[in-house]
Amino acid sequence: MRASLPSRPLVAVVGAGLAVPGAASPEELWRLVQRGRPVFREPCTRFAPEDFWAQDPAAEDRTYGRVFGELTAFTPHPRLEASWTAPGQGDLQAAWLRHSLLQALDATRVPHGSRLALFLAATTEASHEWDAALATDLTTAGIARDLAGDQDATRARLRARLAAADPSAAHSHHHYQPHTLARRAMRGIVPDGTPVIVVDNICPAGLYAIDLGVRHLLAGETDVAVCGGTSSHGPLRQIYFAKMGALSPSGRVRAFDAHADGTAFSDGAAVVVLKLLDSARHDGDEIHGVLVGFGGASDGSGKAIFAPRSEGQITAMRRALAVNGLDPQQVGWVVAHGTATVTGDATETRSLAAVHPQGVDVTSDKPVVGHTGMACGVVSVIQILNGLRRAAVPAQPCFTTPQHTAPAAVRVRSAAHPLRPARSPSRKGRPGPVRRIAGAFACGLGGINGHLLVQHPDSPVDGLVSGALRTDDEVALVGWDAFLPGAPTRQEVHDNLIAGRAPSAQRCFPEPHSPPSFLETRVAPRVAAQVDRLQMMALALVRSSLHGPGFDGPVLRARTGVFGAHYGPTRLAADSTVRCFRTRLARHVGDGDDGEAAARFFTEHAERSAPVGPYTLAGRMPSVALGWIANRYDLYGPTMMLDSGPDSGLAAIHVAADHLRTADLDLALVLGCNTAPPELAPRELGIGPADVAQGLFLLMLARHSIAASLGWPRIATLRTSLLPPAPATDAPPSRPTYLAADGTIAVLRAALAAGPGPHLVASGRHAPAVTVERWTAAPTARSR
Repeated sequence: MRASLPSRPLVAVVGAGLAVPGAASPEELWRLVQRGRPVFREPCTRFAPEDFWAQDPAAEDRTYGRVFGELTAFTPHPRLEASWTAPGQGDLQAAWLRHSLLQALDATRVPHGSRLALFLAATTEASHEWDAALATDLTTAGIARDLAGDQDATRARLRARLAAADPSAAHSHHHYQPHTLARRAMRGIVPDGTPVIVVDNICPAGLYAIDLGVRHLLAGETDVAVCGGTSSHGPLRQIYFAKMGALSPSGRVRAFDAHADGTAFSDGAAVVVLKLLDSARHDGDEIHGVLVGFGGASDGSGKAIFAPRSEGQITAMRRALAVNGLDPQQVGWVVAHGTATVTGDATETRSLAAVHPQGVDVTSDKPVVGHTGMACGVVSVIQILNGLRRAAVPAQPCFTTPQHTAPAAVRVRSAAHPLRPARSPSRKGRPGPVRRIAGAFACGLGGINGHLLVQHPDSPVDGLVSGALRTDDEVALVGWDAFLPGAPTRQEVHDNLIAGRAPSAQRCFPEPHSPPSFLETRVAPRVAAQVDRLQMMALALVRSSLHGPGFDGPVLRARTGVFGAHYGPTRLAADSTVRCFRTRLARHVGDGDDGEAAARFFTEHAERSAPVGPYTLAGRMPSVALGWIANRYDLYGPTMMLDSGPDSGLAAIHVAADHLRTADLDLALVLGCNTAPPELAPRELGIGPADVAQGLFLLMLARHSIAASLGWPRIATLRTSLLPPAPATDAPPSRPTYLAADGTIAVLRAALAAGPGPHLVASGRHAPAVTVERWTAAPTARSR
């Protein structure tokens, strides 16, 4: 049963847990950063550098960086089973996440019957386990096809050899998909039916996960929100970031320093537990901090999608302040992204100075802890909680000389100092309250930004909110489109959906697939040829809709967000992973017929795939497909990719609809995408290569009032909930299945073809549900 809406819309942090190299708790993190000794080292235990390293930075598919922060030995939570930390245990992220969950929930009272939900920042793009398993899947399949005999037996024999060298290779890559590792980490700690939404927003994803927790608490859809992030680092990202020139050659991270030469990465998992402030006080929880504003934004249009822009960063920071109308001078400290890349740090300090012209203390934990990928935003929040409790700003480690372009308003200090409270501006002649507030900022590839403000628990809270409550204005489907193999017309797709057929008669795009034309994407052909086809297809898909009537004002562009659903590897991810792992794989496959077949496979693969280059990392990321759209059409709303397995489509619709119902956005573009290679179909779900279809689907959502004011058609009303309103069993996948896009197809089909009355779309007991109610008579294919 849904809880009543809160009388005071404030959310508190009531628990925290983490595991990063050198620290296995929030207290240890504070001490680690205070000591200032970096965690990076070499050699590592996870891979042999000689398989991936070369002194020459131009060496093909090799990295010049040999160090990173490896999370090996740490003091596990007392209730973390020994099997999770046993030598040779390859389920790395699930173990770290389980430790962090246990730690964060330890001091939190969860009354019987409480509804929990997990909002997790995770991605296949920051998972060594997934990399090792994917490379093993592709290589063993390729060798087995070349050899006579039972292919299954051959794959199993080869996998056993490769798993002996890297335990993560013992399972298929599907075992390490974010939603499955989250379920394993949660098992036995929270109820089995606990919903999970996985956010893939690269670096700011942890902050977005916390915002999702706040939204669902304020909406009464959960009582306890567990929000976190997790990443494991490996040789693949060492190679990718080396080719981008972003990896530190010296192996040191000097954030905001004149001697900065790049970043270094680390493993990590971090979790915070949220409750409504009134509930936390009623339950007797310790209040670590109160959340007083979040802002998310895309960078809009710029020269390069992969370079950060101040416009988006400033927008995110100001949106966080606007939640409570806070004056920037009330924010005394910002834990910044601070990656120690020259362009990144310079852009970030310009943005901070523009928002805080009166001055603000700025720190970054990355010089000691490293860049923990999807966990970094939550790690920053936990460090803020540490500082708020002590009313102190920690020293900035490894900092000696400011960048010559550093604005004076950005204060980076090499010694710890008090976090001084600030008084709110006077109103009606009366002095405002004194507050201690700090902010966590993160930005990432594809131009996505997030900023979260946290207030000291003893500061006044009267009149503050943690976010907007949902309005009564309902969400409408105002347009749709599709990009499918065989290029069926919209009328053909419409008729197929009405008739209950697959949207297109053809299942898969041709291999190799030529990118859409420059006219459709406005992306230089040399760049388009280096990124995964998903990214250019997404741009081509939205072109006709965003060039339509009504979409031409700067206000609407500022309030348009892009949400996506994706599951499984892109083609570029599969190809680049094999290229980077081939030396290691060849060394452990064995001799004789197996070795000869492996040599042929790697030679053929190298001939048909491209070496890793500066665009490969961003080019393979599904989330960057949304960034291209924001860049091309100058959008400043958030972009967010949801990767919650086959339920991702419904999750994306649910999250987009929530942003509309709280009036944070006026228009939401929702893309359900599947371009994953069919040979990598998730057999664990009973899906084989012949069952998979490829395609992209666009749903355009807006509030009814916005649609009416702009003259947009209202095809159907959509109502969403975190869980189905009644118990449901896990439904078998449809045939053919478009994987992450299945949810968007099901909602579109219901909107176009369902009879009168509400129609429930729910793929299983764990997924968000969408209720579709036709607005008018069946719309034609011309409806946008």
